[in-house]
Amino acid sequence: MIVKFGTAEPVRFNEMKLNLSLDARFRGTAEVSEYDKTLYPTEDDVIYAIRSNIREVADQSLNKNWPGEEIMSSNKEELLSKFFEEAYAKMGIHAAFRVDSFVLTEESDQAYKNARGLGMMAMMNMFPGTDPKDQPKLEDLTPEEHGPVIGISSSYSSHGMTANSGISGSETVQWQEDGSVIIEETDCRYGKKTYEKHIAGTEAAEALREFIKNNRIAEMEQIKNIEMPASMRMTDYSASSYITFTFDDGGIKVTRRLDCGSWWDVQRKAISRIRDLISDCITTGKCVEKTESHYDPNIGMMGMMEMMAVMPKPDAWKCSCGFEENTGRFCMNCGSPKPAGNWKCAKCGAENKGKFCENCGNKRPE
Repeated sequence: MIVKFGTAEPVRFNEMKLNLSLDARFRGTAEVSEYDKTLYPTEDDVIYAIRSNIREVADQSLNKNWPGEEIMSSNKEELLSKFFEEAYAKMGIHAAFRVDSFVLTEESDQAYKNARGLGMMAMMNMFPGTDPKDQPKLEDLTPEEHGPVIGISSSYSSHGMTANSGISGSETVQWQEDGSVIIEETDCRYGKKTYEKHIAGTEAAEALREFIKNNRIAEMEQIKNIEMPASMRMTDYSASSYITFTFDDGGIKVTRRLDCGSWWDVQRKAISRIRDLISDCITTGKCVEKTESHYDPNIGMMGMMEMMAVMPKPDAWKCSCGFEENTGRFCMNCGSPKPAGNWKCAKCGAENKGKFCENCGNKRPE
């Protein structure tokens, strides 16, 4: 049994060495192998027990049982995972816990950096357009009216400078006709590709939809992205992250795409909150499918560019919106489902109907 957990509200802890109180959110996964059926008659009881106690266990771990003074500079994800396993074993639930992320809230992050003398935000604000007080405001945007959001898709990739350092993935959130919400995630890193499918928690999905409606997300596409200064770019590194929203306007789909790397302060905070809300949908919902497989990681940006020049993408398909590098079930640009019927071979460009290309023999994408 796979149980996703997390904190909708942050956990407060004391960073003793700096005399700071900080707030952080964490997310993770518990793979349950055994549980006391007299205490937990059903799997739903186990899921509830893990999620309802996770915040209290984290609070005790961080503030009472932490082995040293420093928390942020320690291997906190690994230590928390160990604490969770021990605490839940005492409650009759034996599971392998993995904390995937432990992230300070924006206010705590700034306080921590200031206390450590890092001041990254101050450095960033030295460049034109990056200081929040000089950036556009929401009231500067042209108002748009749209129906409810029916789909969210995002993709991210990072091709690092060293071998095996690249990561990539995608995420789709789809509202179904019966009112349920399906979330699919694909993550590729360290030679492993992980796919997960979730049914979102009802209240969290509604909160996500309401946030998008009330915070003028569609209109944010009007702002041109603030580019990273050339002096801060690295020569053998590239990264990209986009998120696309699809709205239903009386049967007509309207899409708006935002760059997650934007330095526009309002958009950056909005996307961060949306990602938290999507995580809430997962950690309050139910995982219905998970698969893991091998994939070939990148070999650094320069090596990747050479490989891309000679290697075809046999699983790619072109969407009606024009985006050509789709490999999953939904378009990474607009969220539209993969079309059925005729398909275009990504290797030679021929139109086909069967399972293999009639021109070159390339297999039809699944």
